Amino acid sequence: MRRRGEEAFASGVRTGTVEGAGFFLRRRVGMVRRSIVGWLPVLLALSAQGCDQAPPEDAYGAYRRHDYAQALQWFRNAAERGDANAADYLGFMYDHGQGVPRDYAQAMAWYRKAAAQGSAVAAFNVGNMYEHGLGVPRDDAQAVEWYGKAAAGGRAEAAFAIGALYDQGVDGRPDYLQAMAWYRQAAEQGSADAAFGLGKIYEQGHGVKQDYAKALQWYRQAAEQGSVAAAFAIGDMYDHGLGVRRDYGLAIQWFRQAAERGYAYAEFDLGNMYDQGYGVKQDDGEAMLWYRKAADQGYSVAQSNLGGLYDNGRGARQDYAKAMLWYRKAAEQGDAVALNNLGVLYEDGKGVMRDDVEAYKWYSVAASRLSSGEQFRALAVRNRNDLAPKMKPAEIKQAQALAGAWNAAHPGK
Repeated sequence: MRRRGEEAFASGVRTGTVEGAGFFLRRRVGMVRRSIVGWLPVLLALSAQGCDQAPPEDAYGAYRRHDYAQALQWFRNAAERGDANAADYLGFMYDHGQGVPRDYAQAMAWYRKAAAQGSAVAAFNVGNMYEHGLGVPRDDAQAVEWYGKAAAGGRAEAAFAIGALYDQGVDGRPDYLQAMAWYRQAAEQGSADAAFGLGKIYEQGHGVKQDYAKALQWYRQAAEQGSVAAAFAIGDMYDHGLGVRRDYGLAIQWFRQAAERGYAYAEFDLGNMYDQGYGVKQDDGEAMLWYRKAADQGYSVAQSNLGGLYDNGRGARQDYAKAMLWYRKAAEQGDAVALNNLGVLYEDGKGVMRDDVEAYKWYSVAASRLSSGEQFRALAVRNRNDLAPKMKPAEIKQAQALAGAWNAAHPGK
């Protein structure tokens, strides 16, 4: 008997139940490398410090009003007279195409000029350009050197950036002890991101003995300083009983704190708690609400689960067209449950014209995305094998070719 999407949808979403492509894996988001645009508040805060020939306040006011032409003129005049903060602004404006065409070479030139005059912010920005390969070849060693200059100037965000580079691997070689040292320096200066980084290292046991108590301690510090990733991580520890007694009620509290600030993984987990009735009364409507928030941010497992709700008429009127829509979004990211469920919809002709070739294709793609020991591979293989006797050899050959073409067009997903 063919197993349809409901079974996959119901049992594949709990953390730790099934691990593999397309299922919910315990992942952390807080270590994403920062974009330079995130440091505009730093520039604004430092704009009037320590400069005898600072640009007039009108320059900063013009910038805040997005009157970039006027701001550019004032900043250029001041930068050419030796004002480091104005040079920082010019670099930033060229970096982001504000009032001028984006020009990374010009941005780097102004950042370097400001850094040579002792600007720690500019030194950070030079490091950021090297880290991301903007206007220069990507060079982790150069990024560390320039971030180091900024860190020596007291910039906690630079110490964090060095820690993140060592954590992820300078030129592909992680050094967790170095990462911890830099994270600790930044955390002591008040960096929530660095406190989160320390928590992650202790939780995962990278370079140190795994220690959930210390992980929780650093996550709490980061959360108290506003880290949404840390709030999610604490919820995750309570959800799974890592170093603490499992407590779904506390997990929900922390997930909600992160979800209400738009954190996709927390939105998904909160939806999942309502979906499964863990620590809260089971509520399909709330599950759909939170899955949709995460799905709108592109989280594939939430998209797949949202499709499952529409497929099974839970939380809303049964709507196969909407189920197909969300399964497709998840499938494009390689979600194996969604891939299988697309096959079911095509085989049953629900939300789409019945098409055995398409159904066989999707079952084959789903099976190819999972290892032999995973339960959903067996589901996809069984569905495909049940369908095969109803098809002509030419149709099977066509479906196999389509599956191969899809996989070739979606490598690594």
